[in-house]
Amino acid sequence: MFTKNKDDKSIVYDITDEVTLELAEAIAADAKQEIEANSKLEAMIFNSGSQHMAYKGFKVISQLAVSSKKPKFQMYLLSEVKATLSLVRSEGLDMILKPIEAITEVPQKAGSKPTKAPTKLDVSFINPFIEGAVKTLDIQCQVAVTIDKPLLKAKETKLPNIDILGVIGITSKAFNGNISICFPEKVFLFIMSKMLSEDYKEITKDLEDGAGEILNMIFGHAKRVLNENGHSFEKAIPAIVRAKDLSVSHLNDQGSIILPFKSEAGEFYMEISMNNG
Repeated sequence: MFTKNKDDKSIVYDITDEVTLELAEAIAADAKQEIEANSKLEAMIFNSGSQHMAYKGFKVISQLAVSSKKPKFQMYLLSEVKATLSLVRSEGLDMILKPIEAITEVPQKAGSKPTKAPTKLDVSFINPFIEGAVKTLDIQCQVAVTIDKPLLKAKETKLPNIDILGVIGITSKAFNGNISICFPEKVFLFIMSKMLSEDYKEITKDLEDGAGEILNMIFGHAKRVLNENGHSFEKAIPAIVRAKDLSVSHLNDQGSIILPFKSEAGEFYMEISMNNG
């Protein structure tokens, strides 16, 4: 069971039972309706208190957070169970579903002016991800890709319609944010068909894990290079989101970098969302 308290800019879901898959799905369905109905919404807090959160329930809530399309919107997980908060961090989702131990950790000035977006691209940071994508798709998937010019994302930026994405939240002294790889269905099926030597016509439940596997290999390459240059990235686990017309939500509102790629089957892109303070 759950109850909710809300105003124009925030909603708190108070959860009084173990967060099973079924309860998480009910909460997520209600939360999605609230997000779509309220354009002013800036914060959503899932207060599970001392209740245990089953892994499947956690995945439903985290996928809702990843797929949110509101640029000034943050989701929080309030829990007294340290294992639950640790799970968020171990999954690399603490930038998307922020773990907190007290409601006072939610910023009170929800309508404050956002920090200016970055105006320069850090080539030394971006290049390892580009190299990782090109090498991973060439060696592991037998798919040749080329990179177009990286660009800062803006409202008018035209991007391919996305049907599936993988996202990793990462943190170091020099970078806080998330990395996502975003595929149209046609491109994803082409890549997975090449990778697994099968002719896939639709994205099945088993197949969607491939988006995470590809991103994990790309991140693994980039992490090795960046850690040699002073970063301290730890292992992170990708989350997968699948739906029509997906968009990556950037909760810190400080902009993001698009790395557009071309393949034989069409275009896809990686997106780097930053919060460098």
